[in-house]
Amino acid sequence: MRPPPGAADRVAAGTHARASQPEGRLFLEGEAGRAALGAALLIAFIFPPLILALPVLSDGHRALLATSAAAREAARAYVRAADADHASSAALARAREVASAHGLDPALLRLEFSPDFDRGAELRFTARYPVDLAPIPILGIGRGTVWVSQSHHTVLDPHASR
Repeated sequence: MRPPPGAADRVAAGTHARASQPEGRLFLEGEAGRAALGAALLIAFIFPPLILALPVLSDGHRALLATSAAAREAARAYVRAADADHASSAALARAREVASAHGLDPALLRLEFSPDFDRGAELRFTARYPVDLAPIPILGIGRGTVWVSQSHHTVLDPHASR
C-alpha cells in the first residue's frame, strides 16, 4: 500500500499518524482529549439544571394525571346520581376524593361543569389544580404557579331510567 501524497512531508514535520490510530487517519498534536472535554462540559452545564428541574416536572405530571382522573370520575359520579339535587355534590365529592388519592390537596382542586341533568345532555367537566414552580436559582427562575387542567366530555344517558 502506498502512503498518501504528502505523507513524507508530514513525517518530517512531526505530525505523523500515531501507531495506535487506524491507518490512513491523521491527528494533529493537541487534538487528543477533546471528547473528554466535551463530556465534562455536558456534565457540568447540562445535567445539573435538568436534575434541579425534575421535582417540578414530576409535580406537574402528577397533577396532570390527577386532574384527568378527577374530571373523569366527577363525570361518572354526576351521570350516575339519582337526581339533579345530588349530582353536583356527588361529582365534587368524587373529584376531591380522587385528587386526595393522587396525593394532591383536595381543597385546591377546582371543578367546573355545566349542571345540566336533562337526558341526552352533553356534559364537560374540567378539573384544575395549581402546580407550584420551585425556585431554581441557577437558572434564575423564581416562584410561580401554573394551573394544570384536564377536561372530560360525556353524555347523560338518554335511555337511563330516573
